[in-house]
Amino acid sequence: MGDVLLQKTYTPNLFEGKHKKNNGEVTQYYIKNHHPAIVSREMFQLAQEELARRNSKKPVTQKKAKTNRGRFTSKYPLSERLVCGNCGCYYRRITWDIHGRKQVVWRCINRVEFGKRYCGDSPSIPEEALHHAILEAIRSLVQNHQKDIEANLENALLDSFSDNLDELPPGSNQKQTEKIGTGI
Repeated sequence: MGDVLLQKTYTPNLFEGKHKKNNGEVTQYYIKNHHPAIVSREMFQLAQEELARRNSKKPVTQKKAKTNRGRFTSKYPLSERLVCGNCGCYYRRITWDIHGRKQVVWRCINRVEFGKRYCGDSPSIPEEALHHAILEAIRSLVQNHQKDIEANLENALLDSFSDNLDELPPGSNQKQTEKIGTGI
């Protein structure tokens, strides 16, 4: 932004040399456009809005669990998307090693860190079952909106081949729709 705030601290006694935070004891000066900005004001505002949006995502009841370490740098696509129905805290991906056999499950963070006293009845969800449920939900959405998908695909093909309609192979819309239907 290129702005600067002067006299944020002051020295009450020059002989001691100790600095104190200025809480209105001494006049402060705010100078706009003091130096060349590293980022523009617009970019700064956009960054502030993004920070506010990210802070608003945090569940209300998450004050008990320590989750600020990796926020918004999720390694897994389901991180910070699964919420416990009992306490409202996020789920975390955990790897169990049971007699040399590894099993990946998702568990409530409050349950993992503090035990049953904060979240007594939250289930552990196996990752395979979770992926299967998500895939089934996507399949049902695709089946329910098959005509919309076909219309959008046809419009996209017509737009991309609008100059050369002769290049569009006959029945290509049907072939693409079948690929989408069987691929998911």
